[in-house]
Amino acid sequence: MFKGAIIAIMLALGTMYSAEATVPPTTYLSNGTPAYYDFNINFPEVYYRMSTAMYLDKTSAVILKEQGSRLSIAVNTFVVSAADTNHPKIFRYNTHRFIFDRENGDLYSMNQAGDVRYVNPRGPEYQVRGAMEPAEAVYYIMTGKKFFGEKYFTQGFYDRL
Repeated sequence: MFKGAIIAIMLALGTMYSAEATVPPTTYLSNGTPAYYDFNINFPEVYYRMSTAMYLDKTSAVILKEQGSRLSIAVNTFVVSAADTNHPKIFRYNTHRFIFDRENGDLYSMNQAGDVRYVNPRGPEYQVRGAMEPAEAVYYIMTGKKFFGEKYFTQGFYDRL
């Protein structure tokens, strides 16, 4: 319990104390949203659907555990409504914990209670709900390697990270 609280505090501090690195204000994606929240390159967009965008906090990414072919990583994201307008609003913060089985190519998501769920990259619910995107992004940020690769993600996705 105490260990979980420490991890949550570390992830929250990453968001509060991230160095501000900005990009030109013309950096927009084809969906009309900024490629980076508030034009800060520490907050790339990783998912978009129906005027709602998910941004990842690169500074909050942390490797929790590495054991054999399994790698556990945590990262914070935030969801923005009206992301493609002049009045975007953050309405939800999330801490995601992922387990990557590099040997078998499997991805698992862990909730706050510690329950683990398999993320099926071919399942329709994961291709439209933003489950794979933060996982792929944080894996690439932390390892420099692609977990799922171009089969599911464009090179532009990786370039943004």
